[in-house]
Parts: sequence; C-alpha cells; structure tokens
Amino acid sequence: MRQKQLFLCFQDSIHVATKLRNLLLSNTASLKIGSFPISIKDIENLIENYSKIDHNLVYSDIYVKDKQNYASCTKISSDNVLHLLNQDKETYGTHCYLTILQFITNAYIDKSTNILKRIFYSWSIVFICRFWFTWLRFKLMKQTKTTMQQTTRPSIREIEHHFITFPAFYSIELNAHALTFILLLVLNKKLPVESLKIFLFSSQPCENMFRCARALTGPLSSMTNFTVQEFLSKNRKISILNEIKTLEGCSLDLDAIKFPVHHKHNQNHASSSVLTNLDEITMDKIEEHIYEAYQFARSFMEKLQMTPILKKNHVLELNDLCSNMHDHLEEMIFITDDATLDADDSLNENINVLNEETTNPCLSSLDSNSESDGEYDSDVDEECTTSAKDGFNGMRIYSAIADKDKKKFFKITINGIEKFMHKQTAVWYLTKKKNQLSSDRLVRVQKTNQQK
Repeated sequence: MRQKQLFLCFQDSIHVATKLRNLLLSNTASLKIGSFPISIKDIENLIENYSKIDHNLVYSDIYVKDKQNYASCTKISSDNVLHLLNQDKETYGTHCYLTILQFITNAYIDKSTNILKRIFYSWSIVFICRFWFTWLRFKLMKQTKTTMQQTTRPSIREIEHHFITFPAFYSIELNAHALTFILLLVLNKKLPVESLKIFLFSSQPCENMFRCARALTGPLSSMTNFTVQEFLSKNRKISILNEIKTLEGCSLDLDAIKFPVHHKHNQNHASSSVLTNLDEITMDKIEEHIYEAYQFARSFMEKLQMTPILKKNHVLELNDLCSNMHDHLEEMIFITDDATLDADDSLNENINVLNEETTNPCLSSLDSNSESDGEYDSDVDEECTTSAKDGFNGMRIYSAIADKDKKKFFKITINGIEKFMHKQTAVWYLTKKKNQLSSDRLVRVQKTNQQK
C-alpha cells in the first residue's frame, strides 16, 4: 500500500472464508500445495474412521448445499480436526489449507483476539499464500527447446487450477495491509482506538446498522428507505445511544440505566482485550510479529517439501519473497480479465453432493426424560470404545452422576473406562448428517417446488 491512502478497503472476512470452503468442495479445481493434495476426502475419512467425539463433524459440514454457511467453516477448521490431520503425513496439504481457514477466523472474525495476534494471523495467511503461489509459478514453468534455453511462464488459469482464486488471494493481501495500516493510524492518533474492532468490518454489522436505523422511524411508519442525509442523522442518534450503553454498562453505580442484553451477547465484554495495553504496542513489536508470521509460514513450506524450488529461485528469504511477489501482483492486476475475476463463482457451480446411501440414518428426536431408549445403548457402547481425546470438556460425558439423573444417561465405555453419556449427547453422536432448512430463500423455494 502507499504511504498515503485516501480510503481503506476491507473485504468481508466471512465471505472470504466461505469462498475458500466452497473451493475445497469444487469438482473443477485440483488444489495442491507442495507434494501434497488438498481434498475434502481427507475430512470425510476422519468422519468415517474416528469417533465423532474427536472431531465433532457430520457429513453436512463438509457437503453443504448452502454456499454461505459459515458455521461449517469454523467446524472443519477446528483445533480437533487440525490435530487429527496433522498426525498423518498424507493429509499435510489439507491441514495447511484448513489452517489458513482457521487463521481468517482468528484474525478478522473472533472478537477476543488481541490486536498483535491479529497481525500475526493475518500475515501468516499472506506469507503461506505467497509461498504457495511462488512455488506453483516456478513449478509450472516449461522449458522450450530452442537455440537458447528459454522458459515459458504459466498462465493465470494454470496456476489457479491448483491455487485459490485470485479474488480470494487479493482479498487476503488487502485485508492484511489494511489491518496493519489501521493499527499504525491508531498509534499515530489519526484514528480512534475503536477502529481496531476489526470484527465489525463485515456485512452483518452493516446490515444491523440499517436495521437499527429503520427501527428509529417508529412502529407506525411504513418507510423502509431514506436519503443519505437521513441515514447519517439516524447514525448520530445510534452512536449516542451506543455510547450511553457502553458507559452505563461499565458503571458500578446502582442507579445506572440497565439495558436489556441477550444472553448470547452477555459475555462480560470479551472483546475488551483488543483495546487494552495499546500503549505497549510499538513498531518493533509489530515488525516482530510479522517476522514471526513469516517464520511460521516458512516452517509450513519445509514441512510440505517446497523449500528446494524456493531456494533454487532465490525467493525463500523474506525480502526476496516480498519483492518478487510485488512485481507479479502488479502484472496480474493488468492481465486478469473479467472471466478470471468470476472464476470462483464458476468453480463453485458443481458442489459435491453426498450419496445418502453412504450415510447413517439420522435420529430425529429423543426425549431426555424417556425411559424406553435402551435400544440405542448397544450402538453407543459399540462405537464409543476408543477415542483420541483424554478430556471431554463441553460434552455431557461424566465419570459419575447422581442417582436421580440415571434415567437421562447411557452407560458407555470409552478407552476401557466406564462413562455416562447424556441422551441428547447420544443423539448428537449418532447423527451423521444434519438435516436443516437452508437460510437461502431461493434454495427453500426450490425445495418446496420439488416436494409439490
């Protein structure tokens, strides 16, 4: 980025995450990083060969019909899934790809991430993608037999066939630079500290702002749209109201105004860590975290056996990689055509649909107080014999229960140790496919027409 910017652009991070997830499901792309392929089949093998307690996945998380389903992005890139993929050398490529997906959430969407950690996560994604793109470009170069040995550069489409789409790559670069630029402006007192709440730079908070603005028109008004001047006026009112909520929420005064807060949002200001200790952030610390991100990305390249080609072409070191990438980014901006910009949409046209014959039947409902559910006891006892996890935090699986609650639990054996699993947890465990109505209105209409 330039040293002076008229405005900063930020791509919706949720949209970037769903782009990467949809590309993983594409039939037309053949993703490959180093000597390792990237395939959704690796995650499917986890579901088939490991206990659900270890990965917390169902088939609907990997074969989604709703392309904007962000929840599946967080589930397939969870720590448990990455840990299982990292144990097998054959799945290193998929592990690296899902690490990128997880870091997008940590850098731009998670509210509790510290600002310096956001810098580390965002630049780790950038360096991994730069190494990946540079390795592919040199790997796909073709030697032409002429009097003078020449090389033919691979086309954009040749690289993109094994790489993420260039719109997604541009968005990753853009977001990392914009995040760093915003932090520098805050440190120089050019922007308020609230600008570091990067998780608000997405489509959902913007839509929420419009909903709040429409709510100020009153219940008897039928107006849903307004002019720019009216919208700015309403935003000033919303800003004042939010300031009052913030001040009153932090006040210990018994006479303070108490605003109703939804229980899901009442997390004692989990995002406050983003704005604390700002005085301790210096340019040296920012550079240190960016260099740590480069070292992290480089360790991935060594793990994926990509360093020989990178060393041979002198692009492994930080300065060499950045200068080389800068030149090629400028070239690609001019030669990328409209078809390439829309390539991610065409790649996502054919999403794999899982054959229902290969999935286990789902259990639709189970009463937690029912006494006649012993028929499922053998199934649970048979499947929960082994697990790679030592603890089961967040699951209703206990070593001992009270006598009054025995009707609500199954007795199972995990790793040779007797445990008690709640009946609702048993339903979750036995569910291999999650049938849920899509949030996409068009998909719901299509399903309704098919039923008729």
